[in-house]
Amino acid sequence: MNNKLFIAAASAIIAIGTLSNVLQADVYFTEGFDYADGSLTTVSSDWTRHSGTEGQIQVVGGQILLTDSQSEDVNRLIGTTVTTGTVFAGFDFSVSASNPGGTDFEYFAHFGNGSSDFTARMDINTADANGFLVGISHTSAAQASWGSTLDYDTVYRAIIGYDRDSGLANLWIDASLETDTSIVTTTSDANNVEGFYFRESNSSVNETTVVDDLIVGSTFNDVVVFSSVPEPSSLIVLGLFGLVGLSRRRKS
Repeated sequence: MNNKLFIAAASAIIAIGTLSNVLQADVYFTEGFDYADGSLTTVSSDWTRHSGTEGQIQVVGGQILLTDSQSEDVNRLIGTTVTTGTVFAGFDFSVSASNPGGTDFEYFAHFGNGSSDFTARMDINTADANGFLVGISHTSAAQASWGSTLDYDTVYRAIIGYDRDSGLANLWIDASLETDTSIVTTTSDANNVEGFYFRESNSSVNETTVVDDLIVGSTFNDVVVFSSVPEPSSLIVLGLFGLVGLSRRRKS
């Protein structure tokens, strides 16, 4: 490789790295669960069990199943600690119930900091033959419930937002703007955020929740629509392939 090509290669790699940082400036991670079927913590090194029985949360057809007759809880770190400002998570979910009925408040998705400091917990707080209600809370008791019943076996997009400064958490369902209808916790919380968590609760209702297309970011707009952004290392590899091709063309 001559000097000019070397300079071009170095400049391209720097540019690619800068572009990747811009693209991912507000997004902590995207997760499409595009793995082979199997235990989530086995098929993906990004997810870690922090309680319950290892291997129960399964990837099936590019989605994960949270089954409330089981007990595994998993988390994925966001790569930093949020001590101020807001953090958002958006994901698609649907719920089925083999024996609907109950008000036992089972949270299944939340932010966290370690194995016990949980905040902004999204829950299924009532379920019957006609549908189910979701809510948002900082505790293991319901605080705020969505205003209308949701249907089983219907895909919704949930967005959870946690404001570290005010300590309040919001929940939106199928929203496109941050100003759309949301519900908010009735008390504040002061936990830092290091990751996003999913939970199987061993619920008496025994619903199954299917989750897909998770994004965690620092703005509402980051998480509204799922889009998988290439990791910086992937962009650099693609750039290097292009430079190798350029080098071959120059030699021919």
